[in-house]
Amino acid sequence: MDNFFSWWAQSNGALVARGVLLAGLFGGLALWDWRRHGPAARRWREYLFLLAATATAMLYGLANDQVTVTISPEYIFHHAHEMRLSWLPEGPDDPVLRLTAVEMGLKATWAAGLVLGAAVLTANNVLQSRRPMLATGRLYRLLPGVLAWTLAGGVVVGLIGGWGGLAGFFPPEWGELLEDPRRFESVWGVHAGGYLGALAGGVWAVRAVWRRRGQ
Repeated sequence: MDNFFSWWAQSNGALVARGVLLAGLFGGLALWDWRRHGPAARRWREYLFLLAATATAMLYGLANDQVTVTISPEYIFHHAHEMRLSWLPEGPDDPVLRLTAVEMGLKATWAAGLVLGAAVLTANNVLQSRRPMLATGRLYRLLPGVLAWTLAGGVVVGLIGGWGGLAGFFPPEWGELLEDPRRFESVWGVHAGGYLGALAGGVWAVRAVWRRRGQ
């Protein structure tokens, strides 16, 4: 049983299995909604938005980690072993590190995109009788804004790390173990700041939906 839970939580095969299960669930719900409401059905449009939000987050993660692996290969190398990825490089100079960064970027962001999309849809669906819902097409226009928040958070906190402002988050001995601790701190800041920026962007998107529904 422990092996199953370990596989389910960490392996690429389980990631694909979870994706297939979610797709099947959403597809079944969309079909049921279509059979009940015909062309007026909304669920399939909302599930496409969820897919778009998830894909957008994954593409951001892919691009982000290709940049950060260039800045600090050490960060991706150490973090890859913590995440137990499939592509485990033997060292920061191993060419396979680029593939490691691809896997890390996709795995680290798909759930965030799904949660963000769900939050926006929830804001658009609650209290339907009191506030008119936005057309699903209008929700897509929020995604660039969320990306801007995410990018801004990563850049700002990454610069703070590059200037040495994040040293307090790391044990003192790390400075001796790493070849370039300043770059490591900078990339750590890019990733941490990106998550903070995504959270802020999610709040902004939910507030934007709520505000526009009231207009």
